[in-house]
Amino acid sequence: ITSPAMRMITNLHRAWLSGDGGRLAAGLSAGVMLLLSITGLFLLKRLAGGWRGLFRPLAGAGARRWHLELGRLAVVGLLLSSVTAIELSLAGFELVPDGAANEDIFVTASGGQRLSFAKSDGLATLSLADLREITLPDQADATDPITVKTHAGMRWIDAATGLVLREEAHSLAWHIRDLAFRLHTAEGMAWLALLLGLSASGGAALAMTGFATGLRKRLQKGRFSQNSAADAADILVLVGSEGGTTFRFAESLSAALAKADRKVHLAAMNDAPLASPAAQMILLAATAGCGEAPTSATHFLGKLAQWQGPKPRVAILGFGDRQFANFCAYADQLESALTGHGFELAMPTGRIDRQSQDAFTAWGQQLAECLRLPLTIEATAASGPLHGFELIAREEYGIEVQAPTAILRFRIVSRYRGIPFSVQQA
Repeated sequence: ITSPAMRMITNLHRAWLSGDGGRLAAGLSAGVMLLLSITGLFLLKRLAGGWRGLFRPLAGAGARRWHLELGRLAVVGLLLSSVTAIELSLAGFELVPDGAANEDIFVTASGGQRLSFAKSDGLATLSLADLREITLPDQADATDPITVKTHAGMRWIDAATGLVLREEAHSLAWHIRDLAFRLHTAEGMAWLALLLGLSASGGAALAMTGFATGLRKRLQKGRFSQNSAADAADILVLVGSEGGTTFRFAESLSAALAKADRKVHLAAMNDAPLASPAAQMILLAATAGCGEAPTSATHFLGKLAQWQGPKPRVAILGFGDRQFANFCAYADQLESALTGHGFELAMPTGRIDRQSQDAFTAWGQQLAECLRLPLTIEATAASGPLHGFELIAREEYGIEVQAPTAILRFRIVSRYRGIPFSVQQA
């Protein structure tokens, strides 16, 4: 017997406690979740550098890294839940057949004295593993049969004779709806219930990490208060960023250029103007996936073909990570495209590995010499978490042959003391 609390939770899940309107809202929500899951999966594939990349370590840190990892773990369960929920919703509104017509067949029993279930041949031939549901006859109606639902079909049994009055196989539509129901509820499948539960929890966490990532991107943009209009700028600073980090470097560079009495227009590459009187254009570009354009630069190459008027000299700085394939590949694409459209490179294309502040400062000095400007670029890269180390062992070798080597074993001392982790250094 289902408890009142579970009935309320079930009704909340299926219809938001609001009848047909709630069921419609629940079905539409399932459609939105399916769309988000599919688009999220393809975005994850692009960021990971292909489908195989989904099974390799992902780049990133903080909320963005958590968002990617949770998305990778939760996407299968979210796709399954949304697809099955849509099928059940469509069947509930009779927009697709549910195969339930056989369940409404009217069958009349003989009306005699009822046998015990143990003597009923119609029940004795049933397999318990195949049994889905038994509906007992109405005590006030002697002609009401026993109705049995199995995985294969419906069976009506005379309660007085124990004989099968009628048997109907389930239709394909019924099997589709039944499969959707069992997959959606994980009925009889503990492993699937665990997967769906973890995916649902991951979905809630995805919403929070996605909000945090989006908010961080908004906060990281537009902090350069001296931004000039594109049609009045001396220098265009355009940014191709995936997670927003590259904008911090661009804002630091733009502030240094502004201190050198230059009018700077800072924008995402997708928002680049089609014409500008600026004599210089500086591109700071990260790389996504298999050498693809990052989120804020997906339309930039198309805009280059539409450029009007004089073309500024260009400096390109790529951001990437050498441990992944296609290091700074999008910056190389930019160089080829710009030279192909007649733009002149003011200096060789630079490359920054893992957001190195030292490398960025060194490139800034090269840019200063190229532009003949005094540039002082402030530190922009966020420092990573710091850990203390405790020396736990020291082993020395080779002293006898005058080639001493020491192997030191350290243990991280931090707020994560419970994690058994050590580092070796020779």
